[in-house]
Amino acid sequence: MEEQKKRTAREIIENYDGPAVRIMEVCGTHTHEIFRLGIRKLLPKQVELISGPGCPVCVTPVSFIDEAIYLALEKQVTICTFGDLVRVPGTNMSLAGAREKGAKIRIVYSPVDAKEYAKEHPKEQVTFLSVGFETTTPSACLSVKKAREEGLTNYSILTANKTMPQAYEALKGSADIFLYPGHVNAITGTKLCEELAKEGVSGVVAGFTAKELLTQQVAHPVRWQQTVEKMIEAGVDTFVEVGAGKTLCGLIKKTSRAVKVYNVEDAETLSAAVQAIRAEGENA
Repeated sequence: MEEQKKRTAREIIENYDGPAVRIMEVCGTHTHEIFRLGIRKLLPKQVELISGPGCPVCVTPVSFIDEAIYLALEKQVTICTFGDLVRVPGTNMSLAGAREKGAKIRIVYSPVDAKEYAKEHPKEQVTFLSVGFETTTPSACLSVKKAREEGLTNYSILTANKTMPQAYEALKGSADIFLYPGHVNAITGTKLCEELAKEGVSGVVAGFTAKELLTQQVAHPVRWQQTVEKMIEAGVDTFVEVGAGKTLCGLIKKTSRAVKVYNVEDAETLSAAVQAIRAEGENA
């Protein structure tokens, strides 16, 4: 029997002749990569690609920005935030607008940076704006835990954190297939994905390209090392790299050999990483 000719991913996509299908990506990074790579142009007419909720900043409610601005302008609280949140509009202005009116708005690279600022400025009330999904929530919680251990009374977080399961449940009637973000599923597992599949909503867990991230790390190696060191200082002892290759795992190991690192690039390695991390928790 003649061996079936192997086809490239592009050939499979362009020659798809199956039934109409709606695919929804629910992560902003997936949306960015789909546009950057021109994938929409490759899809046949019967395949509809739908952009879902996107990044956590994109779905941050106006009321959250308004509350942060109120704390900054009316209560003279120093607001620490990631840079991408600064220009998100509130009802009357953005955080950038509040800064122009005299508010103290500081851009930080991690919640630990905000906690450290509070430690160095005990006379200021410092609030970190915590937005994100399952991947960013733990680091914000760790900063509060660390602040409490250090006896800080001037540090707090204002949260707009969200979890993905509710989004999947709300959107399951809008798509036939979900493109699940690999970094979220590395933390939450795939139980909900499997349950939705039983209801007729298929899905695939996919990672992201590391090209831009690795370029930045080569250009700014000191910031990478500082970030990893601060995470370790805050109590993080396990890192999971999602995507093909083990470049970031190697860089983390060079920073500290005391931490554990795992690479997740397919269902098999995801399962192995989850089992290993669970075993560590049971033995702790």
